[in-house]
Amino acid sequence: MNKALTIGYREVAEKKFVFIAAGVGAVLPFVLALLPLTRSGTEHSVVALSAAIFAASLAVGLAVSGGSSMIGRELSERRLSFYFTRPVGAAAIWFGKLGAAIFMVLIAPAIVLLPSLLFAGDEWRAYGDGQWPILGLTVVGSIVLLGAAHLLSTFLRSRSALIVIDFVLAVVVAVAIPLLMRPLMQGMAFKTIIALGTLLLIAFVVAVIAGGWWQVADGRTDRRRSHIALSRAFWPILGGALLACAAYVGWIVSPGPADIGRRLATFSAKEGNWMLMYGQAKHRGDYVSGFIYDMDSGKAIRIGGSDLLWGGSVFSRDGNTAVVRRPLGKASWNTSSELIVYPLNGDAKPIETGIVTKERAPRLPYSVSDDGRRLVYQEGPNFNVFDIATKRSLASVRMNIEAPYWLHFVGPDVVRFYNLNSVNGELALTIYELDVKTRNVQQTGELRTKGFSGFLEVTPDGSKMLFRSFVKGGRASEPLIVADARTGARITTVLHEEGMWANGSSILADGTLVAGMMRADRQVTARFIAPGGAVKHEIPLGIAGRVSVIDELPGNRVLVQTAPELPAKGARTVLLIDASNGNILRRTEGIAPWNDQMFDRDPRHGRVGAHRWLPTYTNTTLVAWDPVSGETRHIADRLPDGKSRGELLRGE
Repeated sequence: MNKALTIGYREVAEKKFVFIAAGVGAVLPFVLALLPLTRSGTEHSVVALSAAIFAASLAVGLAVSGGSSMIGRELSERRLSFYFTRPVGAAAIWFGKLGAAIFMVLIAPAIVLLPSLLFAGDEWRAYGDGQWPILGLTVVGSIVLLGAAHLLSTFLRSRSALIVIDFVLAVVVAVAIPLLMRPLMQGMAFKTIIALGTLLLIAFVVAVIAGGWWQVADGRTDRRRSHIALSRAFWPILGGALLACAAYVGWIVSPGPADIGRRLATFSAKEGNWMLMYGQAKHRGDYVSGFIYDMDSGKAIRIGGSDLLWGGSVFSRDGNTAVVRRPLGKASWNTSSELIVYPLNGDAKPIETGIVTKERAPRLPYSVSDDGRRLVYQEGPNFNVFDIATKRSLASVRMNIEAPYWLHFVGPDVVRFYNLNSVNGELALTIYELDVKTRNVQQTGELRTKGFSGFLEVTPDGSKMLFRSFVKGGRASEPLIVADARTGARITTVLHEEGMWANGSSILADGTLVAGMMRADRQVTARFIAPGGAVKHEIPLGIAGRVSVIDELPGNRVLVQTAPELPAKGARTVLLIDASNGNILRRTEGIAPWNDQMFDRDPRHGRVGAHRWLPTYTNTTLVAWDPVSGETRHIADRLPDGKSRGELLRGE
């Protein structure tokens, strides 16, 4: 230990001029602040910025010069034998010289920065989160650069053909690290990337330290032998770290649906038992996994979780085809994405459509036909109809609408658009239809009412629609309007009643209107209204903060859900109601059937079909729930989320 300190002290003493230069560098920022040319900024900003530049430049220079001369210069000049004649051990030589180099790389820039930190510390906080992250990055970067300079100096000074092998290995490492990080970037695992990057930097430093010691111990004064010794120690350590990281990344990106527990989100098909699900798996960091999952058979198709997080993934109405937007770049935040079609019947492979969208807006307008064979999507001012099997454009028309709120295929050759505009509190829902064969667009109808926004739902056959408009503040102006889905002609209008308003509503396949009517005291009633406007049933549901119609089931049955204003104030309740006589068939508490439809542009709900499962949440699990029998099938255990979808998107 004493010998290493002696060697280190000798190294520092020989280069004491560096500290004199550092002292001059500490004064120069204050001199620059007095010059007329720098008066465009404040004195504090000039001092902080110039000191940072001087310190960083000095740190880089010392790291390069110190690393290249630490062992390599004396080895090439055959002066390293001086230490072995004392005798001095290899550890004392290496760690004495390494300690001196690190001391100078850290202390000299600190001398430059210290006066500016005392004088203009607040100015540093204008750059990011403050001065300490900047200083930390400078320290880490300097040490890594010191090690890299030592490696390169040793390899070059040996004048050996073995440098070709080192070059090949360096290229392999340079290619392997981005490949290693790419799936993590696509899964938005930013914290995991930082952690793995830190571990690789630590492994690099450890490999340099171990390699340098073995270089002196085994290579001694022979340049070629020294090169071989350094390489034999350095590359296995760094390679082992890369292999360990690769194995960890492989484990991170391979969870199953049952492993996803945090920030679970689901989006189920309107018909059938398929759903999209994404979230983070336990013990796998912040990586976002995604699946297309069959709640009936348990079959799962792995897809990019971040693709679902950004939205824009939908099912065909029959539930046999899923369309997912996949980013084209290496990172999940890339602005360009391609529409990928997943046939869900049989073992058909995903279809790359070649349709590229230039933005990642969640409500990017596109829709798929009921049978999953055609797509309609927006490309600038044009709307295109695309045949998936032949990958051929069938029609492309320019429409004078920026972006329709809703659109769907009426049939294989007709696309209907619903465009919503609000001007000075007047709301206009304009309806257009595109004939694919003639490539002709015509306005078929319009619905006008008061409001600033609205909600639209269309019956499965596309004949009737339910429109609910909202004024500022969220309350409805004309809460429930049943109209012809093609012409906009009103069929039924449910006006406000004194002290009561519609909180949730849906239109059934036969045109019956189901409305959750709420009073000021939070008493909720499920009101069933016939197509002609007559009230068929009124069913008291108790006190709730919100009410919604979940689904229509065979046998003229309806699922209605009530929920408190805040989760802490009570549990959700799901009621199975017979729409023909108004009887409550089953009441289930503590579950939440959930279908995140916010990205779906198709306003139609599914046809009332055979038995189907619904994705349903409890406090601790995600299950597939049969609303008729009450049977559940476990899918995944839920973990505390802690953060919102927006925070997840921002990588927080």
